[in-house]
Amino acid sequence: MSTVGSERAVLRHPRLASLATAERPAWLWSADGSRILWANAVGAAIFGAKTSSACAKRRFSVTEVPAAQVLRLGATLPSGEQERLERLRGFGGNLGRALTCTCSRLVADRGTGAVLIVAAEPAGPELTLADRVARLLDDNSEPAAVFMPDGRLVHANAKAEHWLGGEGTLAALGLDLLATAAMQTESARTEAECDGVA
Repeated sequence: MSTVGSERAVLRHPRLASLATAERPAWLWSADGSRILWANAVGAAIFGAKTSSACAKRRFSVTEVPAAQVLRLGATLPSGEQERLERLRGFGGNLGRALTCTCSRLVADRGTGAVLIVAAEPAGPELTLADRVARLLDDNSEPAAVFMPDGRLVHANAKAEHWLGGEGTLAALGLDLLATAAMQTESARTEAECDGVA
């Protein structure tokens, strides 16, 4: 099983990275159901939080419906990240109806168990891609920006906006070759300077 740790590690985890800006909600719960370790923007919004870190601050009692279901899943899901379809209540289904989700076990920090729950159908608020990215990046303490495959800026957090200098494309920043390399190899790095700050 893959290990999930900090927020940065979450975004590098292959299964979670693809869910970070998804339209459908996703949550990574502690196996005991006491807290949400990570949620994407829609998942956090369902539990009344704007960001994943705000969602992680909430604690759940095992008497609450979502926590009780997660506790059951943590004990019954097979190891090895094998997915299982479940109908879960309390996860944003309209009018309290059950929400169909794929559920699997992962390993979180320090080897503790975690349950990944991903909605298989729409639930929660409809957030635009820009909204979902903003909720992901604005919580980041480092400069961060997301661009579309064609190089257009989707969103930059406040620290990155200074570095971008008002530019809205990778080409205008002289980073289009870097973006091409990243699209081909899934990763690319460079050093850049902005007003004397590297």
